[in-house]
Parts: sequence; C-alpha cells; structure tokens
Amino acid sequence: MTLPTPEKIPVASERLHFEGATLILYRLLDVADDIDLDRAKSLLAGEAIPLKLSRERSEYLEIAHAPLTVQLGRRELRGSSGKAYSFEAHARLFSFGALSIRWELPLAGRVDSTELARLVQDFEGAKDLELAARAEAEKLCERVEPALDTKHAWEGIETYAVVFARSLGPISPASSAGADPRIAKILLAEAFSDALSTEEVRDATQHRFSYRENDLCVIDWNAAVVIEPDGSRDIPDILEFATAQLLEFRFYDDLVDREMESLYSLLSRPHEPWFWWFGGRYRRLGRQLNRRLLETVEFVERVDNSLKVIADSYLARVYHAALACFRVPTWLAGVNRKQDLTRQVAEVLSGESQAHTGHLLEIIIIILIFYEIVAPLVKRMGG
Repeated sequence: MTLPTPEKIPVASERLHFEGATLILYRLLDVADDIDLDRAKSLLAGEAIPLKLSRERSEYLEIAHAPLTVQLGRRELRGSSGKAYSFEAHARLFSFGALSIRWELPLAGRVDSTELARLVQDFEGAKDLELAARAEAEKLCERVEPALDTKHAWEGIETYAVVFARSLGPISPASSAGADPRIAKILLAEAFSDALSTEEVRDATQHRFSYRENDLCVIDWNAAVVIEPDGSRDIPDILEFATAQLLEFRFYDDLVDREMESLYSLLSRPHEPWFWWFGGRYRRLGRQLNRRLLETVEFVERVDNSLKVIADSYLARVYHAALACFRVPTWLAGVNRKQDLTRQVAEVLSGESQAHTGHLLEIIIIILIFYEIVAPLVKRMGG
C-alpha cells in the first residue's frame, strides 16, 4: 500500500509583499435584542447604506435583513506600541442586535508580510480599540435609539482583523500561496524571525480558498488574509457577518448562564411566607424560565436564519469555513444544550408548583371536613 505524500509547505526564502493593501480591524458589540433596520435607516437620514454582495453567484447567499453601513469619518488610533495611525471608521448595524465598528488603514506601495504581521500584532491587544469601539457604538445607538428593542450594555466583545490586498508577490499565482508560512505568521500575529513549526502553519492555513488563480482567502480564528484583484469586499463582509453571529451566540450563552445562577440563588434562599410558598414561588420562576426559553428559541432562529445558503458556491464555502473556524456550531450547540436544561428545570418547577398546590388543596379539604364535623357539635353544645 502506498501512503499519501504529506503536503509540502513552502519555504520562506524571501519576503512576501502585498500591493494595494488595507488593514481592516473589527470590534463587534451586542447592543440590543433587535434592531429595526428600516427605522434606523430613516433615523440616519440617508447616511446608512444596506449591505449588498456583488461577487458572482452571491445571490446564493440570502440575507434576510441586509445590515446597514454608516460612514463615521477619520479616526486616529494607537496600537499597543503607542504609534498613531489614521483610520477610516465605519459602523454596521445587524438586525439581530449586533453592531460592528470597522477601521480601515490603507497601506501605500508594497508592504511585506513581516510589517503586516507586526501591524496585526500591534492592534490585536490594543485596549484603546475596545474603548474607542464602545464610544462609537454609544454615540450611534443614541442616534437610532427608537429603532433598538431592549438596549444592552454587555461587557463581551468580538475582535477580528483582515489583511485585504489586490495582489501578492513574488509568488505566482496567488492561489498557490495559501499554505505559505509567511501568511501563517500574519494570521497568528507573529512578527518574530524564527520559523513556525510545520504543524502550526498547517493549522493556521487549513481554511484556504481560491476561485481564480490570482485570488486567495485564508481564514484563521482571529484574522484572515484576502487577495482580491478586482477589489470585491464580499469576503470581508461575509467574515464580519460570521463574527457577528459568533458574538450573538456568546451573548446568549452568557445570558442563560447568568439567569441559571440567579435561579439557583433564588431557590437556595429561605422560604417565603407560607401563603406564597404553596406553589407561588415555583410558578413565578417557571414562568420566567419558559419566557426565556421562548426568547432563546426565537433568537437562535433569527440569528441562524439571518444569512441563508441557497446553493453551493464559493462564497457559501467561505462562509461555512468561517463558521467552523470561529467555532460557531460549538457555541450554538452550547446554547441548545442550555435550552434543554432550561426546559427540564421549568418542568421540575412546574411539578413542584403542582405538588405544593395539591398540598394546599388537601389542607383546605381537611379543614372543611373538620368544620363539617365540629360545626354541628358546637351548635348542639350551644343549644
């Protein structure tokens, strides 16, 4: 039997350079249960533009409610090194309650892979970006507040970076550079001179795609490298959409965790007065859990169906790979497990409520029987 030959990973003998490159940084926050995009568009008075995919066969991805993009203007941001850069800022509102703040930094001339890795690393852990994103989100939410259903102030945030360029050199065609160690270093934000291990390179570059010979998309959990000679932004938009879905599943997972902790705390408290203890406490908690269960089911359907894959296409494959890379199915499975747990706890509370109500009825019946026996005796004695 002949064993398959292991895939060869290119040797980085010279610097990889990118032309027409832009560094795109994302910070995504959950701001509401739901955003009425039509109303938000009206409130923004023509400043908001609905997302529209333009790539060939993009119609195979159906977006139920196209997110709105708002241009925010130029902003100065500092990386962890303290160096300041001038970015073009944008915001994007998603119907399921997510808000993305996006900063774009055009890079003039040829930029080599080491510089790009250093830039991604500089902004990866920059705390100022989160503060800036929250400030931008707060200002925008104030403008569209009537379109927000139940505002949130969740502390969670999702981050992502995309290196977007029109061409790649000296490797030709660009599609053959997907497993290049220098691209892996950009994805991992590693600017050191030592070589990455073969296993690390394979792991970082396993989600790579090309539609034509001169384009390339390599996705990792925290960053992506996208080469598009025609400048199409569809792939960065798809990656942003998948990141927004991840954010929402994380939000609801955390919300259910906090509510279950609150439930355990309530159940461990001393009993309330006896007239509430007979079913009232459990009935109220059961109703609360059932309400949250319905909300969670509706939320999962809304987020899961916000972007539907109608047929197999290049963009659909990129989207599914992004979901897998971001471990969205794992978070969704976690939310579904907690739905089942919530359902089971609600059933237990319902059973406890019915049992306690039954005990109350039994006591009432005993009192009535006692009255029926005692009342005639008291009457006779009085007579």
